[in-house]
Order: sequence, then structure tokens, then C-alpha cells
Amino acid sequence: MKKFIFSALVALSCIGTAKAAVDCEAVQDRADNEGKFFEQGVTKKVVQQGRLYFHTAPHSECKTPKVFIIKNDLAKTYAHYNGYDFIIYRTKAGHDVSGWVKANALSTDLKSNPITSEDAAIKAVQKPVMKHKLLRSFDCTGFYVQEDKETYDIDIREVHNKRCGGDEATAPRLLSYTVNKKTGEMCTSSMELAERIGAEDPTDFTCRPID
Repeated sequence: MKKFIFSALVALSCIGTAKAAVDCEAVQDRADNEGKFFEQGVTKKVVQQGRLYFHTAPHSECKTPKVFIIKNDLAKTYAHYNGYDFIIYRTKAGHDVSGWVKANALSTDLKSNPITSEDAAIKAVQKPVMKHKLLRSFDCTGFYVQEDKETYDIDIREVHNKRCGGDEATAPRLLSYTVNKKTGEMCTSSMELAERIGAEDPTDFTCRPID
């Protein structure tokens, strides 16, 4: 874990940091030796207003001025030292950003929105589809749901019939969603969404978070 954190911070430091009045590498060394570590990671949400800046070490003088997250973003905490948490945040484009942030700006109260039925999962999916204009309407579409212990996997497919047209033996997939039963969080492998958010490879079918 310590080696992993050091490697991640070396990568982050390449982005550029403010001129530090303290030895950030020395601070990081102390964090490696004295910090509290969470091997599995703890999911937390940003509760601070405005920008929450990353740091290359757990000290205010080690801020990375161009790297930040904002309120309601979710990240995983892997270490704590000197009032800072070491986190990994996954961007909507699927990139991992890591570094130290102020611990009091994060909360473990995620205020989850459990999804308890297929109908609730379908309704939850319909909202972001319309919000992000991924479909013009749900006319001539159908929802195909597969369920396991933790998620609902939902395909939105074309409906082919006499009214809608098309080959009735086929039902081309338009969008795919995965809905977390416990939290209500969703992700989609939509290529159109991936292109909008600047994913490196929109065709890789990565399930990217969507609200």
C-alpha cells in the first residue's frame, strides 16, 4: 500500500505544484511511516463547497493548484495522516486521479438511494437518458432487465413490430445501464456519452458513472 501511494504521488507531482515552503517529500515519508492505512478503501463523498484541491503530501504547502474535485464527488480513501486523506477519484472519462485532500471535506454519509425493484430501476434509468438526451423518446423501445445480488443490468432496445417497423425477429440494443441496488448509483457504456466527456477510447464499452 505504501509503495502504491508513493508511485501515485510521483505521477501527480508531474502535473505541477505550488512552490512549497516545506519539504513535501519528507512529509510524505512521515505519512508512509506513521499514517493509518485502509487496504480495501473507504468510499467517501465531498461535502465541502467549492473546489477541493489535491496535495502531493498531507500538508497545506503541498497543494496541486490545477487538480481538484467538487461537492458530491465520490472517491475512495486509502490512508489518513495529519488531517488529510489519501484518495483515488475516478473521473467520468474513466481516469484515476490520486492524492491527499483535507479529511474534514469528506463524509462517509453517502445518503444512498436503494433500488428495490425492476420497475424502480427502470424509472431510475429513464431520468439520465432524458437528462443527457441519449434518446429522443422511449417510444418503440423496451427495457430488458437482468438481476443479480448487487445490481440490475438494463438494456434499452428497439422494439420492432407493425407500428414501429423493422424486423420483428430482432431487437437492436440502444443503451446499457448497470444500477447498484444498495446505493442507486448508475453507470452506462454509452459510446455517445463517452465521446461527450472526452474518454480516451469511447468504443471500449467501459461502464462510466452517470447521474
